[in-house]
Amino acid sequence: MAKQPVKIPIVPVRTTLKRGWGEAQLQQALIGFALLVVALVVGLAGYGALDEYVLVPRRAVATVGQSAINMLSFEKSVRYKRWQLVNEFQAYAQILQMMGNQPQYAERLKQLEQILTDAPGLGRQVLAAMVDDELVLREAAQRGLAASDAETDVEMRNMFGYDPNAVPPTPMPAPTSDPAVTPTAGPSPSPQPSPTPYTADAYQKNLGEFLAKILEQTGLTEADLRARLQVRVLARTVRTALTASVATAEEQAHARHILMALDKKVEAEAVLQRALTGEDFATLAAEFSTDSSNAKTGGDLDWFTRGMMVAPFDKAVFEASVGLVPTLVQTDFGYHIIEVLGREVRPLAPALLEERRDATFNDWLTLQRTAPEVKQLDWWVPRVPTTPALTADAVP
Repeated sequence: MAKQPVKIPIVPVRTTLKRGWGEAQLQQALIGFALLVVALVVGLAGYGALDEYVLVPRRAVATVGQSAINMLSFEKSVRYKRWQLVNEFQAYAQILQMMGNQPQYAERLKQLEQILTDAPGLGRQVLAAMVDDELVLREAAQRGLAASDAETDVEMRNMFGYDPNAVPPTPMPAPTSDPAVTPTAGPSPSPQPSPTPYTADAYQKNLGEFLAKILEQTGLTEADLRARLQVRVLARTVRTALTASVATAEEQAHARHILMALDKKVEAEAVLQRALTGEDFATLAAEFSTDSSNAKTGGDLDWFTRGMMVAPFDKAVFEASVGLVPTLVQTDFGYHIIEVLGREVRPLAPALLEERRDATFNDWLTLQRTAPEVKQLDWWVPRVPTTPALTADAVP
């Protein structure tokens, strides 16, 4: 008798869920899980947008005490600097196109291209300048100094070369033919155009166009620009306060010299003896001095302060008596025959005084930069702006 096949009972799926979830409950769980995944994705995307457009722009890239420079301000400043450099590049490129090969302009173009290509390096330069601005603002606040709106307005007008108090130029008369000369047939002389005065309306037009351009290209607003100009005003005011103690006068010497080469010591000794015996110093300088900058003027070096000349020369002039120095003075330049014409306390030359004040201000700034409460961060490097950028057709 053949075996009967074994029948396997078919059990409904729902029976496997006894003591578990029902089918509807499972569907609800799956839907809930899907919604949770969607919510997480949307949440992450929302956080990404929040981070990118709200949190990052507010994040500090540098701090000066309690003041912070945020990413948004930094980005605007970098773009503005890039915009200025691109404009400078385009101006030099146009000059080269018009004037042909000009090595100094070509070299500057190369420098500008390198600066714009090195975005992190330019970012560091901009950030350092912004830190300096914060240091100036802090010092100004501590001294109770402020920049008025009127001072800022003047600074803005100076950017465009506009002076509301300037006297309009007098129009030049058109040229006429000389009545003493018999005229010949030919074209009449063309009248010369009169200079166009720079009016308030023209200034406002230029300013408006400029503000629109930098807003479009860099994001910098008029308020941002005015804040930058206020810092410029305050920097001058702070510099004046910090350099008030710089001496405006000091001991100076007036001397003249005859310079001869190091391999001409015997000849130099002979010229010195001629000067000591009373020969005219200026005549000897014109004949023997190798210092072409003053040989024809008797070797006159005018008045100068301590430290302006090389050490052996400086020592001889400021320690010797007024008159001819009786010995040769050797420096790396050669042998000097020196006559001290005078020594007295005198006002510093304006250029030298400004140089001293600049040095004092820069020394202060350098010291402030190294203070422990001044910190520059570098997390911004991957995010530093690279626009505005040079276009391919802008590069010669």
